[in-house]
Amino acid sequence: MRCSATTFPVAPGRAPKEAANAKGGWVVLPAPAEGGLYQVTIDGRLWVDAVQDGRTLSSEAHSSDATCTLFHKSVRFRLADGPVTLQFSGNGAASVVFTILPAE
Repeated sequence: MRCSATTFPVAPGRAPKEAANAKGGWVVLPAPAEGGLYQVTIDGRLWVDAVQDGRTLSSEAHSSDATCTLFHKSVRFRLADGPVTLQFSGNGAASVVFTILPAE
């Protein structure tokens, strides 16, 4: 996904450090096969929000490794049955590669 200046469905949970250079994007995904704990992993230095029913979900856990460009950050969210919007924002990248999988 390419990141650029955008208007988000819900305000990001964290303001970018340098608003003038901020980039972001969002994608709506269909409902997961079943609700539960899901892990979003990204390749860059961006903030990740998960949004369902018009509200930002709190993350349940996260990890990051600044030296790893393949799996820079993982964030876990408890998703309900229904579409989910993932929002990516910050100053770190012009694009993002992500995965979303059930957490083990």
